Amino acid sequence: MSKILVTGANGMLGANLVRELVARGENVRAMVRRGETVSALVHGSKLHPLLKNLPIEFVEADLKDLDDLVGATQNVDLIYHCAGLISYYKKDTERLFQVNVEGTRNVLEAARRNGVKRIVHVSSVSAIKSITTYGSSKKQSEEICREYVEKGLDVVIVRPSTIFGAGDINGHVAYLFRAALNHRFEVVTPGTKSYVHVSDVADAMILVAAKGHRGQAYPLTGQKFTFGQIFSKIAKAAGRKVTLINVPMFLEPLAKLVMKFSPYDPGLARLLFEENDFDSSQTQADPSRQSKRAPEQAIKEMLEFYIENKLV
Repeated sequence: MSKILVTGANGMLGANLVRELVARGENVRAMVRRGETVSALVHGSKLHPLLKNLPIEFVEADLKDLDDLVGATQNVDLIYHCAGLISYYKKDTERLFQVNVEGTRNVLEAARRNGVKRIVHVSSVSAIKSITTYGSSKKQSEEICREYVEKGLDVVIVRPSTIFGAGDINGHVAYLFRAALNHRFEVVTPGTKSYVHVSDVADAMILVAAKGHRGQAYPLTGQKFTFGQIFSKIAKAAGRKVTLINVPMFLEPLAKLVMKFSPYDPGLARLLFEENDFDSSQTQADPSRQSKRAPEQAIKEMLEFYIENKLV
Protein backbone atom coordinates (compact mmCIF):
# COMPACT_ATOMS: atom_id res chain seq x y z
CA MET A 1 0.00 0.00 0.00
CA SER A 2 1.29 3.49 -0.84
CA LYS A 3 2.19 5.74 2.08
CA ILE A 4 0.97 9.30 2.56
CA LEU A 5 2.80 11.92 4.64
CA VAL A 6 0.84 14.74 6.26
CA THR A 7 2.97 17.59 7.61
CA GLY A 8 1.46 19.73 10.34
CA ALA A 9 -0.61 16.70 11.38
CA ASN A 10 -1.07 18.02 14.91
CA GLY A 11 -2.84 21.15 13.68
CA MET A 12 -6.51 21.64 12.88
CA LEU A 13 -6.40 21.02 9.12
CA GLY A 14 -3.75 18.31 9.35
CA ALA A 15 -5.64 16.38 12.04
CA ASN A 16 -8.92 16.52 10.12
CA LEU A 17 -7.16 15.44 6.93
CA VAL A 18 -5.45 12.52 8.69
CA ARG A 19 -8.79 11.32 10.07
CA GLU A 20 -10.39 11.47 6.63
CA LEU A 21 -7.49 9.62 5.00
CA VAL A 22 -7.60 6.89 7.65
CA ALA A 23 -11.38 6.59 7.16
CA ARG A 24 -10.68 5.96 3.47
CA GLY A 25 -8.26 3.16 4.33
CA GLU A 26 -5.04 5.05 3.55
CA ASN A 27 -1.64 4.33 5.11
CA VAL A 28 -0.74 7.61 6.85
CA ARG A 29 2.47 8.96 8.35
CA ALA A 30 1.79 11.99 10.55
CA MET A 31 4.62 14.49 10.86
CA VAL A 32 4.88 16.51 14.08
CA ARG A 33 7.43 19.10 15.14
CA ARG A 34 10.73 17.92 16.54
CA GLY A 35 10.83 18.73 20.23
CA GLU A 36 7.24 17.59 20.63
CA THR A 37 8.34 13.97 21.03
CA VAL A 38 5.93 11.38 19.74
CA SER A 39 5.76 9.63 23.12
CA ALA A 40 4.94 12.91 24.85
CA LEU A 41 2.26 13.66 22.28
CA VAL A 42 0.64 10.25 22.42
CA HIS A 43 0.80 9.80 26.19
CA GLY A 44 0.46 13.42 27.19
CA SER A 45 -1.97 16.21 26.47
CA LYS A 46 -0.33 17.77 23.39
CA LEU A 47 -1.69 15.32 20.84
CA HIS A 48 -4.56 16.83 18.89
CA PRO A 49 -7.78 15.21 20.14
CA LEU A 50 -8.77 14.21 16.60
CA LEU A 51 -5.63 12.05 16.26
CA LYS A 52 -6.15 9.94 19.36
CA ASN A 53 -6.41 6.17 18.83
CA LEU A 54 -5.85 6.38 15.08
CA PRO A 55 -3.77 3.62 13.38
CA ILE A 56 -1.09 5.96 12.05
CA GLU A 57 2.69 6.25 12.07
CA PHE A 58 4.22 9.32 13.71
CA VAL A 59 7.47 10.94 12.68
CA GLU A 60 9.25 13.96 14.19
CA ALA A 61 10.86 16.55 11.92
CA ASP A 62 11.84 20.21 11.88
CA LEU A 63 10.90 22.19 8.78
CA LYS A 64 14.21 24.03 9.07
CA ASP A 65 16.21 20.77 8.99
CA LEU A 66 16.51 19.27 5.51
CA ASP A 67 18.03 16.04 6.86
CA ASP A 68 15.02 15.59 9.14
CA LEU A 69 12.69 16.01 6.19
CA VAL A 70 14.63 13.66 3.94
CA GLY A 71 14.14 11.01 6.61
CA ALA A 72 10.44 11.85 7.09
CA THR A 73 9.69 11.63 3.36
CA GLN A 74 11.39 8.29 2.71
CA ASN A 75 9.14 5.63 1.11
CA VAL A 76 6.35 8.18 0.65
CA ASP A 77 4.29 8.51 -2.52
CA LEU A 78 2.17 11.57 -1.66
CA ILE A 79 2.71 14.52 0.66
CA TYR A 80 0.07 16.89 1.99
CA HIS A 81 2.08 19.87 3.21
CA CYS A 82 -0.23 21.39 5.83
CA ALA A 83 2.46 22.66 8.22
CA GLY A 84 2.65 26.42 8.37
CA LEU A 85 2.49 29.49 10.57
CA ILE A 86 -0.33 32.04 10.70
CA SER A 87 0.51 35.21 12.58
CA TYR A 88 -0.24 38.90 12.32
CA TYR A 89 2.36 40.01 14.86
CA LYS A 90 5.38 42.00 13.69
CA LYS A 91 7.63 39.97 15.99
CA ASP A 92 6.85 36.85 13.96
CA THR A 93 7.96 38.26 10.59
CA GLU A 94 11.18 36.24 10.45
CA ARG A 95 9.46 33.05 11.62
CA LEU A 96 6.75 33.41 8.98
CA PHE A 97 9.34 33.29 6.21
CA GLN A 98 11.38 30.57 7.91
CA VAL A 99 8.35 28.28 8.28
CA ASN A 100 6.17 29.14 5.29
CA VAL A 101 8.85 29.85 2.71
CA GLU A 102 12.08 28.07 3.65
CA GLY A 103 10.14 25.25 5.30
CA THR A 104 8.25 24.67 2.05
CA ARG A 105 11.50 24.74 0.10
CA ASN A 106 12.94 22.07 2.38
CA VAL A 107 9.86 19.84 2.12
CA LEU A 108 9.96 20.04 -1.68
CA GLU A 109 13.69 19.39 -1.83
CA ALA A 110 13.31 16.35 0.44
CA ALA A 111 10.45 15.14 -1.75
CA ARG A 112 12.58 15.58 -4.88
CA ARG A 113 15.48 13.62 -3.40
CA ASN A 114 13.18 10.76 -2.40
CA GLY A 115 11.22 10.62 -5.64
CA VAL A 116 7.85 11.51 -4.10
CA LYS A 117 5.20 11.27 -6.81
CA ARG A 118 3.02 14.27 -5.85
CA ILE A 119 2.85 17.08 -3.27
CA VAL A 120 -0.27 19.03 -2.33
CA HIS A 121 0.87 22.35 -0.87
CA VAL A 122 -1.49 24.27 1.40
CA SER A 123 -1.25 27.98 0.63
CA SER A 124 -4.00 30.53 1.33
CA VAL A 125 -6.30 32.95 -0.47
CA SER A 126 -4.19 35.56 1.35
CA ALA A 127 -1.45 34.84 -1.20
CA ILE A 128 -3.58 36.44 -3.92
CA LYS A 129 -3.60 40.00 -2.56
CA SER A 130 -0.65 39.62 -0.16
CA ILE A 131 -1.67 42.58 1.99
CA THR A 132 -0.06 41.12 5.13
CA THR A 133 3.32 39.58 5.86
CA TYR A 134 1.54 36.25 6.25
CA GLY A 135 0.01 36.63 2.78
CA SER A 136 3.40 37.56 1.33
CA SER A 137 4.99 34.48 2.90
CA LYS A 138 2.32 32.27 1.34
CA LYS A 139 2.78 33.94 -2.04
CA GLN A 140 6.51 33.24 -1.88
CA SER A 141 5.81 29.63 -0.90
CA GLU A 142 3.78 29.28 -4.10
CA GLU A 143 6.66 30.73 -6.12
CA ILE A 144 8.95 28.06 -4.67
CA CYS A 145 6.39 25.40 -5.62
CA ARG A 146 6.50 26.62 -9.22
CA GLU A 147 10.31 26.57 -9.15
CA TYR A 148 10.18 22.90 -8.23
CA VAL A 149 7.55 22.20 -10.86
CA GLU A 150 10.10 23.52 -13.36
CA LYS A 151 12.59 21.06 -11.89
CA GLY A 152 10.19 18.21 -12.63
CA LEU A 153 8.40 17.81 -9.29
CA ASP A 154 4.63 17.24 -9.39
CA VAL A 155 3.17 19.92 -7.10
CA VAL A 156 -0.39 21.20 -6.85
CA ILE A 157 -1.51 24.08 -4.63
CA VAL A 158 -4.69 24.69 -2.65
CA ARG A 159 -5.68 28.12 -1.35
CA PRO A 160 -8.24 27.81 1.46
CA SER A 161 -10.01 30.84 2.85
CA THR A 162 -10.70 30.97 6.62
CA ILE A 163 -11.10 27.36 7.78
CA PHE A 164 -13.45 26.46 10.61
CA GLY A 165 -15.04 23.37 12.13
CA ALA A 166 -14.19 20.71 14.72
CA GLY A 167 -10.57 20.76 15.83
CA ASP A 168 -10.05 24.53 15.75
CA ILE A 169 -8.25 25.24 19.03
CA ASN A 170 -6.21 28.40 18.42
CA GLY A 171 -7.58 29.86 15.19
CA HIS A 172 -9.54 33.01 14.35
CA VAL A 173 -12.96 31.37 14.78
CA ALA A 174 -11.83 29.70 18.02
CA TYR A 175 -11.12 33.19 19.37
CA LEU A 176 -14.63 34.30 18.39
CA PHE A 177 -16.06 31.28 20.21
CA ARG A 178 -14.23 32.14 23.41
CA ALA A 179 -15.35 35.74 23.11
CA ALA A 180 -18.99 34.69 22.61
CA LEU A 181 -18.84 32.49 25.71
CA ASN A 182 -17.07 34.99 27.95
CA HIS A 183 -17.98 38.52 26.81
CA ARG A 184 -21.18 40.50 27.20
CA PHE A 185 -20.00 43.01 24.60
CA GLU A 186 -17.84 42.53 21.52
CA VAL A 187 -16.32 45.13 19.20
CA VAL A 188 -16.53 44.10 15.53
CA THR A 189 -15.16 45.77 12.42
CA PRO A 190 -16.97 45.79 9.05
CA GLY A 191 -14.53 43.47 7.25
CA THR A 192 -15.75 40.46 5.29
CA LYS A 193 -14.16 37.03 5.04
CA SER A 194 -14.95 33.75 3.31
CA TYR A 195 -15.39 30.81 5.68
CA VAL A 196 -14.93 27.18 4.57
CA HIS A 197 -15.69 23.99 6.50
CA VAL A 198 -12.54 22.06 7.38
CA SER A 199 -14.04 18.80 6.09
CA ASP A 200 -14.72 20.44 2.73
CA VAL A 201 -11.08 21.50 2.58
CA ALA A 202 -9.90 17.96 3.41
CA ASP A 203 -12.24 16.44 0.80
CA ALA A 204 -11.10 18.94 -1.84
CA MET A 205 -7.43 18.33 -1.07
CA ILE A 206 -7.88 14.60 -1.59
CA LEU A 207 -9.70 15.28 -4.87
CA VAL A 208 -6.99 17.70 -6.00
CA ALA A 209 -4.32 15.13 -5.13
CA ALA A 210 -6.05 12.62 -7.40
CA LYS A 211 -7.15 14.87 -10.28
CA GLY A 212 -5.48 18.27 -9.94
CA HIS A 213 -3.27 19.60 -12.72
CA ARG A 214 0.45 19.90 -12.03
CA GLY A 215 1.41 23.45 -11.05
CA GLN A 216 -2.21 24.62 -10.71
CA ALA A 217 -3.51 26.57 -7.70
CA TYR A 218 -7.04 25.78 -6.51
CA PRO A 219 -8.96 28.28 -4.33
CA LEU A 220 -11.10 26.58 -1.67
CA THR A 221 -13.74 28.98 -0.43
CA GLY A 222 -17.11 29.14 1.32
CA GLN A 223 -19.75 31.69 2.18
CA LYS A 224 -18.84 35.30 2.90
CA PHE A 225 -19.73 36.90 6.23
CA THR A 226 -18.87 40.08 8.04
CA PHE A 227 -17.23 39.62 11.42
CA GLY A 228 -20.50 40.67 13.03
CA GLN A 229 -22.49 38.09 11.09
CA ILE A 230 -20.22 35.16 11.91
CA PHE A 231 -19.98 36.24 15.54
CA SER A 232 -23.79 36.40 15.81
CA LYS A 233 -24.07 32.85 14.43
CA ILE A 234 -21.55 31.61 16.98
CA ALA A 235 -23.25 33.39 19.89
CA LYS A 236 -26.63 31.96 18.85
CA ALA A 237 -25.25 28.41 18.67
CA ALA A 238 -23.68 28.85 22.11
CA GLY A 239 -26.93 30.19 23.55
CA ARG A 240 -25.36 33.49 24.49
CA LYS A 241 -26.61 37.02 24.08
CA VAL A 242 -23.73 39.35 23.23
CA THR A 243 -24.14 43.01 22.30
CA LEU A 244 -22.11 43.92 19.21
CA ILE A 245 -20.41 47.30 19.00
CA ASN A 246 -19.90 47.99 15.29
CA VAL A 247 -16.86 50.06 14.32
CA PRO A 248 -17.78 52.38 11.41
CA MET A 249 -15.95 52.12 8.10
CA PHE A 250 -14.74 55.73 8.24
CA LEU A 251 -12.37 54.77 11.06
CA GLU A 252 -10.27 52.60 8.73
CA PRO A 253 -7.64 55.32 8.08
CA LEU A 254 -7.25 55.77 11.84
CA ALA A 255 -6.90 52.02 12.29
CA LYS A 256 -4.16 51.92 9.64
CA LEU A 257 -2.30 54.67 11.47
CA VAL A 258 -2.64 52.96 14.84
CA MET A 259 -1.42 49.64 13.40
CA LYS A 260 1.88 51.26 12.36
CA PHE A 261 2.69 51.85 16.02
CA SER A 262 1.19 48.62 17.36
CA PRO A 263 2.64 45.10 17.71
CA TYR A 264 0.48 44.03 14.77
CA ASP A 265 1.10 43.76 11.03
CA PRO A 266 0.01 47.07 9.43
CA GLY A 267 -1.90 45.12 6.79
CA LEU A 268 -4.22 43.77 9.48
CA ALA A 269 -6.25 47.00 9.29
CA ARG A 270 -7.29 46.16 5.74
CA LEU A 271 -8.27 42.65 6.80
CA LEU A 272 -10.44 44.07 9.56
CA PHE A 273 -12.20 46.69 7.46
CA GLU A 274 -12.36 45.46 3.86
CA GLU A 275 -13.78 42.57 1.86
CA ASN A 276 -11.03 39.98 1.94
CA ASP A 277 -11.74 37.75 -1.01
CA PHE A 278 -11.19 37.52 -4.73
CA ASP A 279 -13.17 36.92 -7.90
CA SER A 280 -15.45 34.06 -6.84
CA SER A 281 -15.94 33.07 -10.48
CA GLN A 282 -12.56 31.34 -10.15
CA THR A 283 -14.19 28.79 -7.86
CA GLN A 284 -17.40 28.26 -9.80
CA ALA A 285 -15.68 26.44 -12.65
CA ASP A 286 -14.92 23.52 -10.33
CA PRO A 287 -17.53 22.44 -7.74
CA SER A 288 -14.81 20.71 -5.72
CA ARG A 289 -13.56 24.13 -4.68
CA GLN A 290 -16.86 25.20 -3.13
CA SER A 291 -17.77 24.63 0.49
CA LYS A 292 -20.65 22.15 0.55
CA ARG A 293 -21.40 22.13 4.27
CA ALA A 294 -23.42 24.92 5.86
CA PRO A 295 -21.60 27.30 8.24
CA GLU A 296 -24.10 26.42 10.96
CA GLN A 297 -22.89 22.80 10.74
CA ALA A 298 -19.27 23.85 11.24
CA ILE A 299 -20.21 26.01 14.23
CA LYS A 300 -22.28 23.19 15.78
CA GLU A 301 -19.39 20.74 15.34
CA MET A 302 -16.96 23.23 16.87
CA LEU A 303 -19.16 23.64 19.95
CA GLU A 304 -19.53 19.86 20.34
CA PHE A 305 -15.74 19.46 19.97
CA TYR A 306 -15.05 22.06 22.66
CA ILE A 307 -17.53 20.49 25.09
CA GLU A 308 -16.34 16.92 24.45
CA ASN A 309 -12.70 17.88 24.99
CA LYS A 310 -13.40 20.22 27.92
CA LEU A 311 -12.01 23.22 26.05
CA VAL A 312 -14.81 25.58 27.18
